[in-house]
Amino acid sequence: MSSNYQNRDTLFISHALPEDNEFAKWLAARLRNEGYKVWCELDEIYGGDHFWDKISSVIRDEAIKFIFVGSHASVIKRGVRKEWDFACSIQDEYNLEHFIIPINLDGINSNALIGLTGLAMMHFHNSWAYGLKMLIRCLQRDHVPQQSESPLSASHLLINPHTLNGGIIEQEEIFYSNWLDLPHLPDFYYIYDFVNKKLAEQQIKQIRDIGQYPAVQHDRYIITFSEILPELKRNLTNTALFDHEITLSDSRIFINIKDILNRSFQSTEFPTTADRSNLLVQLLRQAFHDFLVRHSLKTYCLANDRLCYYYTRSLEDKADVTIKFTYKQKPKSKQLTGKYLEDVWHYGVSFNPRLRPYPCFSFKGHILYCFRLRMSYYFALVR
Repeated sequence: MSSNYQNRDTLFISHALPEDNEFAKWLAARLRNEGYKVWCELDEIYGGDHFWDKISSVIRDEAIKFIFVGSHASVIKRGVRKEWDFACSIQDEYNLEHFIIPINLDGINSNALIGLTGLAMMHFHNSWAYGLKMLIRCLQRDHVPQQSESPLSASHLLINPHTLNGGIIEQEEIFYSNWLDLPHLPDFYYIYDFVNKKLAEQQIKQIRDIGQYPAVQHDRYIITFSEILPELKRNLTNTALFDHEITLSDSRIFINIKDILNRSFQSTEFPTTADRSNLLVQLLRQAFHDFLVRHSLKTYCLANDRLCYYYTRSLEDKADVTIKFTYKQKPKSKQLTGKYLEDVWHYGVSFNPRLRPYPCFSFKGHILYCFRLRMSYYFALVR
């Protein structure tokens, strides 16, 4: 290093306040961790200080490197440009070689400042870590003094060519999740208003007996995806329920599902904004419940009152229930039931409908045991 650098030992970081504060904090911390003495305005200027006197003094007398954080914000800041011009004058006055190190933080053009065009910039806009690696190489080349070597030093990155050279790579990856996407939902669901709760209960029972589409009941309302309800069969043994000629009111509320997903509708009257989301979740839960039951899955009530769905296998069955599927273009199979000692286990799942961040079902796996009661074991417990 040139003798003109005698008694200089500080890395001065010039950046735009407040736009580039986070990067300046990060860079100062990393350089201090490498053992370098760093001056950053965020840490060194306090209320009441004559900040320019302090800044100019450090650049003139203490700075061994002037690190200019070049960004679209900094090149138009009057204070930053003043620091840049002063650093350029100090470099010329004291004949300081490689005094200014410009950093390209967000892809600025090299002609953004007078004097910047002829200097090679450290590229941080693709990867801060990669830029730090190059900056440390530059400091080591120029033998910038270090106060100490930290055990958290990034120096080991310099000898690992595979750590950070690649920067950011844009590519698609397959992510396996317990969320089952719902790519399509109906445009609407409907809320039917009945004369009373008893009529709604009879109607929902009739709908479920038919089993053509899902429906849920909320007080005297029935919620469903169907535009038409089946004709309600009158129960002649309970004529008190049918004092009205028309069992349905004239009210059928259309609920736009896109408005729910986009949060573009607000209401404080029934159905409120929260009601619309909650009723859709209940309807989706009922729809998937009906689907699983139709496919011969049994239910078990968990401790949180959530249902768990599973295929059955008795102790006498010799064959287990298995499923076949394709994973990474290879055929696979999984066992869903089995025996452990003298007991039978079942693999089951519970699910929860979600509307955000997108409509889906989230799943959780469970193992259910069917224990055979052994009398000798039972009597041992009693005694």
